[in-house]
Amino acid sequence: MFNSDVLYDNILKNITLKSGVNCMDKVEDDEIDLLSLFQTIWEGKWKILSIMAISLLSVFGFNTVLPNTTFIAQTEIKPITSVELDKYRMFNASLKRFDSENVEVKI
Repeated sequence: MFNSDVLYDNILKNITLKSGVNCMDKVEDDEIDLLSLFQTIWEGKWKILSIMAISLLSVFGFNTVLPNTTFIAQTEIKPITSVELDKYRMFNASLKRFDSENVEVKI
Protein backbone atom coordinates (compact mmCIF):
# COMPACT_ATOMS: atom_id res chain seq x y z
CA MET A 1 0.00 0.00 0.00
CA PHE A 2 1.31 3.43 -0.98
CA ASN A 3 1.11 6.20 1.63
CA SER A 4 1.32 9.70 0.14
CA ASP A 5 1.77 11.40 3.51
CA VAL A 6 4.98 9.48 4.22
CA LEU A 7 6.31 10.33 0.75
CA TYR A 8 5.44 14.02 1.22
CA ASP A 9 7.18 14.10 4.64
CA ASN A 10 10.28 12.45 3.15
CA ILE A 11 10.39 15.02 0.33
CA LEU A 12 10.13 17.88 2.84
CA LYS A 13 12.90 16.37 4.96
CA ASN A 14 15.16 16.08 1.90
CA ILE A 15 14.44 19.69 0.94
CA THR A 16 15.17 20.76 4.53
CA LEU A 17 18.48 18.91 4.55
CA LYS A 18 19.62 20.31 1.19
CA SER A 19 18.56 23.92 1.69
CA GLY A 20 19.06 24.23 5.44
CA VAL A 21 15.59 25.82 5.76
CA ASN A 22 12.85 23.86 7.41
CA CYS A 23 9.91 23.94 5.01
CA MET A 24 7.52 22.60 7.61
CA ASP A 25 8.05 25.62 9.87
CA LYS A 26 7.44 28.14 7.08
CA VAL A 27 4.03 29.83 7.38
CA GLU A 28 2.58 31.94 4.60
CA ASP A 29 1.34 35.28 5.91
CA ASP A 30 -0.18 37.32 3.10
CA GLU A 31 -2.50 39.48 5.18
CA ILE A 32 -2.14 43.26 5.35
CA ASP A 33 -2.34 44.84 8.77
CA LEU A 34 -4.13 48.13 8.05
CA LEU A 35 -3.58 49.47 11.54
CA SER A 36 0.17 48.95 11.16
CA LEU A 37 0.08 50.55 7.70
CA PHE A 38 -1.71 53.67 8.98
CA GLN A 39 0.60 53.85 11.97
CA THR A 40 3.64 53.78 9.68
CA ILE A 41 2.16 56.53 7.51
CA TRP A 42 1.30 58.59 10.60
CA GLU A 43 4.85 58.23 11.94
CA GLY A 44 6.24 59.49 8.63
CA LYS A 45 3.76 62.35 8.29
CA TRP A 46 6.41 65.08 8.64
CA LYS A 47 8.56 63.51 5.96
CA ILE A 48 5.54 63.27 3.64
CA LEU A 49 4.47 66.86 4.35
CA SER A 50 7.99 68.22 3.88
CA ILE A 51 8.35 66.47 0.50
CA MET A 52 4.97 67.86 -0.57
CA ALA A 53 5.91 71.38 0.57
CA ILE A 54 9.27 71.29 -1.21
CA SER A 55 7.60 70.04 -4.40
CA LEU A 56 4.92 72.71 -4.23
CA LEU A 57 7.43 75.50 -3.62
CA SER A 58 9.67 74.30 -6.44
CA VAL A 59 6.74 74.30 -8.88
CA PHE A 60 5.67 77.80 -7.87
CA GLY A 61 9.29 78.99 -8.06
CA PHE A 62 9.72 77.50 -11.51
CA ASN A 63 6.51 79.16 -12.73
CA THR A 64 7.56 82.57 -11.42
CA VAL A 65 11.07 82.36 -12.92
CA LEU A 66 9.90 80.98 -16.23
CA PRO A 67 9.11 83.81 -18.66
CA ASN A 68 5.57 84.09 -19.95
CA THR A 69 5.45 82.70 -23.43
CA THR A 70 2.65 83.38 -25.82
CA PHE A 71 2.33 81.85 -29.22
CA ILE A 72 0.68 83.36 -32.23
CA ALA A 73 -0.44 81.12 -35.07
CA GLN A 74 -1.53 82.35 -38.45
CA THR A 75 -3.16 80.37 -41.22
CA GLU A 76 -3.55 81.50 -44.77
CA ILE A 77 -6.23 79.77 -46.80
CA LYS A 78 -5.51 79.76 -50.50
CA PRO A 79 -7.89 78.71 -53.25
CA ILE A 80 -7.16 75.42 -55.02
CA THR A 81 -7.24 74.62 -58.71
CA SER A 82 -9.86 72.40 -60.31
CA VAL A 83 -7.26 69.64 -60.78
CA GLU A 84 -6.53 69.58 -57.05
CA LEU A 85 -10.27 69.61 -56.32
CA ASP A 86 -10.72 66.53 -58.52
CA LYS A 87 -7.91 64.76 -56.63
CA TYR A 88 -9.61 65.50 -53.29
CA ARG A 89 -12.98 64.31 -54.60
CA MET A 90 -11.48 61.04 -55.86
CA PHE A 91 -9.70 60.50 -52.56
CA ASN A 92 -12.83 61.20 -50.51
CA ALA A 93 -14.87 58.88 -52.74
CA SER A 94 -12.34 56.09 -52.20
CA LEU A 95 -12.53 56.65 -48.44
CA LYS A 96 -16.32 56.46 -48.49
CA ARG A 97 -16.19 53.24 -50.53
CA PHE A 98 -13.63 51.74 -48.15
CA ASP A 99 -15.70 52.78 -45.13
CA SER A 100 -18.91 51.34 -46.59
CA GLU A 101 -17.22 47.96 -47.22
CA ASN A 102 -16.18 47.66 -43.56
CA VAL A 103 -19.54 48.52 -42.04
CA GLU A 104 -20.73 45.91 -39.53
CA VAL A 105 -24.39 45.02 -39.49
CA LYS A 106 -25.73 45.14 -35.95
CA ILE A 107 -28.95 43.32 -35.16
